[in-house]
Amino acid sequence: LLSFFAAQRSALRSRKAITKEADPIETMLDIINAERFRKRLPRITRPYLETALQMGAEEAIALLGRDFSISASQAALDSVTGHLEVLEYQIRNTTNEDVRRVITEGLAAQETAGQLRARVDALFEGYETWRVDRIVRTEVSAAYEMGALKQFEGAGVTLVDVDDGDEDDECAAANGSVWTVEEALADPLAHPNCTRVFSPHEGDE
Repeated sequence: LLSFFAAQRSALRSRKAITKEADPIETMLDIINAERFRKRLPRITRPYLETALQMGAEEAIALLGRDFSISASQAALDSVTGHLEVLEYQIRNTTNEDVRRVITEGLAAQETAGQLRARVDALFEGYETWRVDRIVRTEVSAAYEMGALKQFEGAGVTLVDVDDGDEDDECAAANGSVWTVEEALADPLAHPNCTRVFSPHEGDE
């Protein structure tokens, strides 16, 4: 992810990113939404999410105390593929919104092309720190829980306990409750950096 945002940042630093003849907002958005970036994100993140999914599956096997399936299910792997498409779309939309905002602010202040590029460069400097960390923690956690839940489902578990802490209202409401596996798969995390964890409900066969 760090290399992904660094590549976008480098492309936006180009003198071609902002010219007097072109709309700076649309020009920069065209760079961000280029096909090479759309295809790159799923390609570089998939191996790591699949590893997290496999680790979650193996942890679930240990919790179940049985030899169900040492490999993550194909259904879970298919879910990762679909999720990567959504992830790429979400990241791209957020980046588009942020770039549009900072360029609009710069244009209102009648900044030069160099100053506008500096604004966007500063934005990506932040992406290469906090945003990368947040995305990694959130997506790896979601994949890990997905792998565990698919193992529970395959082993015949229908209900899971939710351990979610009380840092916000949504987490507090979920914490200590009992969900179906389907409900958990549909809502593995409440928000970025969420610490939600699922385990088989006692007595559930």
